[in-house]
Formats: sequence, C-alpha cells, structure tokens
Amino acid sequence: MPRYLGGSFAPPLTDETLESYRRLLFELPASPEKDGIAYVAPSSETWWELPEPQGTLRLEHPFGPIVVTLQEDHKVILDKLIPWEHELRSLGCFRQPGLFHRIEADAVDYNSPKLQDWTRRVYEHVTALYFPSDPQTYARIWEAARTKDSWWSFVSEAERQRYLELLPTAQRCCREITETCSRKYHPDIPRPDLKPTAVRDMAFHLLWHSREFDLGREPLTTDKL
Repeated sequence: MPRYLGGSFAPPLTDETLESYRRLLFELPASPEKDGIAYVAPSSETWWELPEPQGTLRLEHPFGPIVVTLQEDHKVILDKLIPWEHELRSLGCFRQPGLFHRIEADAVDYNSPKLQDWTRRVYEHVTALYFPSDPQTYARIWEAARTKDSWWSFVSEAERQRYLELLPTAQRCCREITETCSRKYHPDIPRPDLKPTAVRDMAFHLLWHSREFDLGREPLTTDKL
C-alpha cells in the first residue's frame, strides 16, 4: 500500500525572487521582524544553490506531486541553518500567532475578508466546472485521499473503483485551484484591490521553506503540481 503524505503548497523560489528579497531586506529599518527574516533566509539561500537531489526517498502525495525527502548530505548542510521547531513556532508557523504576524498587520486586516471571498469564489467556480452535478464531490474525494490508509481495506471493490475513477478529476481540480490562487488571477473572477504586503509575503515565504526543510523534504511548491 503506498504511503500518502499531506502538505501545503507555496510559489517556488527563483533567482529573481531571491534577489528581490535581498534588496527588500537590506532596505528595511532595524527591527525584531527584520532580524527574524534574516534568521530564516539562509536556509532558503543555501538550499537554492544545492544541486538537484539524487537517490532520495520519494513518497506519493494524493493530489499530484511526489514528496521528495532531502538528500542526506543536503540535510547536513542545511541542519545548522534550519530554525528549531520552537523558533519556527515563535515566528509564526503552525497557524500560531508569531513575530511575522505583526508585519503589515493593518493591511492584512483590510485584505483578508476580500481575499477569502475571492478564494471562495474561485473554489466554487472551479469545483463546479469539474463536478457539475455535485461540486461537493471534490471535498469528499480530497478527504477520502487524505484518509485512504484507514478505510481502503474496509470498503467494497465498487467503492474503491469509484474513488479511483474520480481521483484524477479531483487532482486536476486541485491543481487548477492552487495554480489560480498562486497566479492571483482568474479571467472570470476579478481579484479585489488590496493593500501591499511585500514584506510579510517575503517573511512567510521564507519561513514556509524553513518549515519544509525542518520536515526533511524538498519544498512542495506549486510548480510541482
């Protein structure tokens, strides 16, 4: 039975993104938040310069990508640069309020309800396209994929077959939702005007990569969907 892992997705790093982060970080005034960003950045910078991993363990993710564990010698290089779990938590991982949540908080308070509404409309639009007779099927398939190991042996062959038939459609649906939200654009659903949050976006993007390294895997970025 294949092993399935959950996960979240963020945009990939690029040379241009990292260079823009260096400039933005350099221009920030001194603050605890700047120190926190400078603390998490080296793991991403160093990982970006490493060669492509070879011979690592690859685990199937239920909605498309392959989870690739960090190469052993890469782990050694990154280990001293990855914040401890309690440090990740204090910065804002695990959905816990942390230092980075203070960055551009007023803009977030303004943007959040608008973004949530836009994301909900994208989700409803895309799931209705893939499952026109019952859009809720997408959520049920995702939950089934997430818990597959616990129920697979206890249901009928017909139920397993129906799941396997619907899974590819749900995977395509997931990719379209994720890619649309990552692009921040949908031709039929205009995105609202938002206040800029460049510093916060940088902070959490780098923090997210640090968390992926702490999990011992190559980051599950949207380009891998």
